[in-house]
Formats: sequence, C-alpha cells, structure tokens
Amino acid sequence: MTFFDKLIKQIFGSHKVNSAIPLIEEEIKRSEAYRKAYFRWVNEKDFQWLTQKIREGYALKKQNEPYDIQVHILNSTGAKGFAVTHSPLMAEKDLQFLFDYLKDKLLNMGYRLYTSDRRTFDHTNHVESIEKHYLKPINTKVQSIEENNSPQNKAIFDQRYGNILIEYITIDEKPSFLRFMTHYYSDFLYTPVLSFDELFDTLLN
Repeated sequence: MTFFDKLIKQIFGSHKVNSAIPLIEEEIKRSEAYRKAYFRWVNEKDFQWLTQKIREGYALKKQNEPYDIQVHILNSTGAKGFAVTHSPLMAEKDLQFLFDYLKDKLLNMGYRLYTSDRRTFDHTNHVESIEKHYLKPINTKVQSIEENNSPQNKAIFDQRYGNILIEYITIDEKPSFLRFMTHYYSDFLYTPVLSFDELFDTLLN
C-alpha cells in the first residue's frame, strides 16, 4: 500500500466487510423438493451406508487408525462431539440430510428444537454458510433437595446428554463438513450427563 493509499484510508476509513459478522442470517426453510428428497432418503434407508461409515470411522479414529472418510473426535471440558468431512464417496446432499436426520431423531428422544438458522459469511477468498440446529432437553424436574437443612429447595433437572449443537458447513455452496457437539453442566442443579457414546450409538444405529 502506497503512502497516498494509507492516507486516503485514514481519512475516509476502510469499507472492508467484517467477515466475522454474517452477511445473511435467516431461519432455515426447506423447499418442497428438498423435503421430498429427504423423506425418500430416510424412507429408503439411504442413510444407513453413511451412518455405518461414520461408526466405523469413529471407532478407528479412537485407535488412531486411518479410514476412507475423515471422522474427527471433539472433546473438551464440558463438551463432547464429532465431525465428519465431506468425501467424494458421499452424495452431494448426504451430510445435509444427515444434519436434519440427527435433529429429527433427537426430537423423539426428549429434546426440543431451540433455534434453527443459517448464517452466511463473506470471507476474503470464499463464502461460508453454516446451518445450525440447537436443541435442548425437555428439562423434567426429577426431585427437590434441601441444602444444609435450609427451607430453600434446590431443583434437580434431567439434562440427559446436555444441550446439542449440530452444524452443517458449506464453502462456496459445496458441502464441507458436519459437526455435532454436546455441551453439559457439572452442576448440582442438573443430573449427571448421560454417556456420549450411548448417544452416538443410538443416533447412528
């Protein structure tokens, strides 16, 4: 950048778009054509090939063994999950259909859909789109406890597997990866979180 370019920038400011702020943020709405294709994918059990591949890849990843699709294990304090990178072995819509399929299964497992949206980011060299389903357990009050003989009762809620975030990411409108994360509380107000491996097996079997 020349001296005069810098001077102009200082005087008039930069008009560069902040790529951390979504260019577009909208509710997810599926077209009729998408819904028909998705229900056919589910009803004809086309998902079984993909879910089997993910189970196998997840098991091998635990042993640091290679596999023909990339499955990533995501563990940190208060969170567990996995990610799957799109592969040429997959159909173009497989990860997006799986994104909705996992959400639909969770709705039958004591969860409710809290938010569902799509955010589009205009980065310098590419456009990134992130579809997100965020689900929370239908917190059922399990019991009340009395702390230190105090008359103030503390509620204990069933957090099941924790709050769940599912994301489907595309780069320049091409499938990139799917990420599935659970976030849980280690708090006396909530029951101990259920096993992530149990959740993984239930969703992908």
